[in-house]
Order: sequence, then C-alpha cells, then structure tokens
Amino acid sequence: MNVFDYVMTLLSFIYALAIAHILATIGDLIIARRRVKFSWPNALWMVLVANPIFAWWIALWALRTQNTWSTAAIGGQIVVAITLYLAARLVCIRVPDKGPVDLADYHTKEHRTYLLWYAFAASQAVFYDQVIVRSHVWLVQDYAVLPMVLVGLVAAIFPNRRVQIAAPIIMLVLWGFFWVALQPALQ
Repeated sequence: MNVFDYVMTLLSFIYALAIAHILATIGDLIIARRRVKFSWPNALWMVLVANPIFAWWIALWALRTQNTWSTAAIGGQIVVAITLYLAARLVCIRVPDKGPVDLADYHTKEHRTYLLWYAFAASQAVFYDQVIVRSHVWLVQDYAVLPMVLVGLVAAIFPNRRVQIAAPIIMLVLWGFFWVALQPALQ
C-alpha cells in the first residue's frame, strides 16, 4: 500500500459516512413523508452539501502520483473531510419516529449554523488550494469556490425569504459551472 492508498482509505470512509448521512436522512424523510412539512431551501442545501464531498473525493485522484505527502497536506485533507462530514450532519434534520417533521422550521432555526459551516468548508478549500497544493487545476476551481463562500455567508446572515430562495439557486449555478468547466474528473 502506498501513501495515496493509505490516506485515501481514511478519507473515503469519512466521505462515505457524510454521503450516507445525507442519503439516510432523505430515506427517513421519504418514509415519514406524510408527516413532513417540506422546505425547498433545506432540501437544496442538502444536495449542495453533497457536491463538495463528491468534488473533494474525485479531486483526490489527481494526487495519486505523489510519492510523498507533507504533514500539512495530509492534515489539511483530514480537516476538510471532517468539516464536510459535519456540514452534512448539520444540514440534515433528525427525523423522529413520531410527530411532525418541519423542514421549514428546521431551516429557519438552523440555517445559520449549516450555512456558516458550508462557507467555512468552502474557505478551507480555497486555503488548501492556494497555500498547500498550489496545483493549477485546483487554483482555477477557486473561481467557482470563492463565490460559494460569499453566497453561503450572505445566506447565513440574511434570513430574508428571497435570499433563502436565491442563495441555493445561485449555488446550484456555481456548482454547475464547477462540474462542467472546472472539474477534470478522473483524468
């Protein structure tokens, strides 16, 4: 097992847990659908939180040829993975076995927490790209990631309904740009 395999195994577990958490919550919401008061902003943010998890996991493939990894690179990857797991956990409501499940109320009460965490995760990505990796491909991706930090902050700060609807839509556009124009995938 080389360094990449060793580090990737740990990171893959963390990313898998994050995605599993989002998918489990969606499954619980489907099961409880008769008791669920739906919220588009919360649902969109659940999808949006999954995007950086997939993006980081795919981006790691580009590091497969590195023979050595610095402590900063490994530590940075672990911190980002943990931050993304926590973002996934925070955006997902706990679905009780009985009683109403009000996603709109959850978004109203918790959006600041999960949106600030999302913005923090995106700012970590920029820091990691700019300071630790400095790979051209990763630096260019920050053209989409930097605005994501700002959109997340604006949505966290302003509870206005229009902002809460516009922010995830803008973020979906930014992620579309990221995936289509900036992500080399598994080349």
